[in-house]
Order: sequence, then structure tokens, then C-alpha cells
Amino acid sequence: MENKFLIGDMAKIHNISTQTLRYYDKIGLLKPKIIDENNGYRYYTIEQFEQLDTIKYLKVLGMTLKDIKEHFEKREIGNIVKLLEKQKHLTYKKIQELELIGDKIDHKIDCIKDCMNIEEYEKVRIREIFERNIVLEYIKDSDSAVEFELALKNLQNLFKDNSLMFTGKIGIIVPSNHLKTHRFDRYNAVYILVEDKFKHSNIKKLPAGKYACIYHKGSYRETYRSYKKLLDYLKDHHYEIIGDAIEIGLVDVSVTLNEEEYITEIQVPIK
Repeated sequence: MENKFLIGDMAKIHNISTQTLRYYDKIGLLKPKIIDENNGYRYYTIEQFEQLDTIKYLKVLGMTLKDIKEHFEKREIGNIVKLLEKQKHLTYKKIQELELIGDKIDHKIDCIKDCMNIEEYEKVRIREIFERNIVLEYIKDSDSAVEFELALKNLQNLFKDNSLMFTGKIGIIVPSNHLKTHRFDRYNAVYILVEDKFKHSNIKKLPAGKYACIYHKGSYRETYRSYKKLLDYLKDHHYEIIGDAIEIGLVDVSVTLNEEEYITEIQVPIK
């Protein structure tokens, strides 16, 4: 058999697309070894089979085409060991990221299941809550859906390169002075709860301490019912509000289209 293979034959033998081979040719990773002077046809040789097999193998290991090309340009044991060790580090890092994603999925499942199993909504519970980190965006007009969505989008854009730092919990902040005047719909900020490792200038710490908490089930427009029950409870039990209220969306439009199934937890720091 003649030791010359057109690009179509090479692609078929190695179960790879001609488009991929043309790209390898373009970047200088694997160029046809023979060019026919008479007709300009370009041919691969059987000696290049091993090189293509190596490219495919290193790609399976997750190595970039840039690193693979470097290997072929500096084909020596020391260099391939260096590249493989680099890839091993990247692989272990990816495994850790995937494990963290798995933990976040488990947490989201548990959160939704817990919400489904709440026995009493609109019942005040006093809880000790640990310190938490949030990134927030202030809002001037809480009646503006546009301003709310733009603020939320600005927050979400912070996680382009730090997506694993996002806990999935989003909410709003209602200033304490609005609580005391029963203006429960007048929030002044949108926030995202973040992992402790996340670093940003807009980070604010929600202090650890005692919080009066209540689960509201239903539309956001009706949270006033839950707020009033919570405030009545605090008054009856002689608790003092010492900070802003936070709302945490536990079940929202990302989970269900039915507003009656929305679940929001309201937390108010007290002493």
C-alpha cells in the first residue's frame, strides 16, 4: 500500500473530522508531510499516525493544543513530565471544583426539601445565626423593577470568574427605620450571600447573633402579613430590633412559576 493519505482518508482512519485536521494544519500542530509538486495535493504519511494518536490521547487528558504543540516542538522526557504534572494539578483542581458544585447541588436540594416540609408558615422562631458575608448593591427606588434587575445583574457579574463563591441565596434588605414605620416594601439594597473566601470591596458582614425569623409563603406583595406577625411577636415578648431586616428567597421564580409557592425567610436581628 502506498504511504500517502489524503486528508479525507486520514480523517476516516482516525475517526476525526477533516475540519479538525485542517485546524491542526493551520496552527502548525500536524501538517501533511508530502506535497505533490504536480497537482498540489497534500498527503499525510503512516509515520504521522503515531503523532495524531498522541495528540488525541493528550487531548483526552485535558491538555491544551498549545501545550501539545509545545511537547512536539520540545519532544523530550523532561518536558512531557512537566506538562503532565501541570495537567495533573489542573485536573485535581477541577475535581475539587466539581466536588464543590456537587455540595452546592446537595445544599439546594436540601433547602427545597426543607421548605416543602415546613409545618407552619408565618410562625415566629428565635434563632442564633452565625456571621455571614454578603455582597450588596444599593437601590434608590424600590418601586423600580428595572433598577432592581440591573442591581441584581451587577452583582451576578461579579461571579464571572468566581462562580463557586456564589451560594445561590439572593435577597433584599429592609432598613430598620422602615420596619418601625411598617414600610415593609421599602428595601434599600439587593444582596447575594457569598462564601467566606470571596473577596470584594462591596462585602458586608451580617453579624452573628439572635434573629427573629419567619417563613412567608406566597407572593412578595403579601409579605406585609408576615412582617406584622413578626413585629407583634417582638412587641409582645419585649424584644428590641437592633438592625435591618433581610429577606432570603428560598423558593422563587427560578424554582416555580406559581407565586403561591414562593417561600421567603425574613430575619430581623434582635436583643
